[in-house]
Amino acid sequence: MIKGKYFQHKELTRFDCSPEIEARLQQVCNVLDKIREEFGKAIVITSGYRPADYNKKIGGASNSAHVKGWAVDITSANNLSLIQLMEVMANNGEFNFDQIINEKPNNIGYPSWIHLSIEPRFRKQKLVFSNNSYKIVPKF
Repeated sequence: MIKGKYFQHKELTRFDCSPEIEARLQQVCNVLDKIREEFGKAIVITSGYRPADYNKKIGGASNSAHVKGWAVDITSANNLSLIQLMEVMANNGEFNFDQIINEKPNNIGYPSWIHLSIEPRFRKQKLVFSNNSYKIVPKF
């Protein structure tokens, strides 16, 4: 059972998962707790672990870190705070990340949601996903 200071099992997945996936989700939860402490505002998980068949059904990438238990999509109270949240995540030295993605930003760059992956490749990629393509950016 996944449990953190601010997040619980049902927020990270609503599906049955293997002990290996659950262990990864606990690591994700631990990172989210650190981010939440530094950010100082509520963070809402909109998507966590997804089995491959469900991921395909909703149009997720076939190699999605969500399917491996390494990723979450998150949001916050408003668009401005999402920009601040991405900055906190990208500049936090307490954890490694693989990708932070500004997903489907509006016309002034505010994300619809943020994708965070802590898959242990730790590429530290900062990306924007817009118009069905990814673009690496130096900072948010």
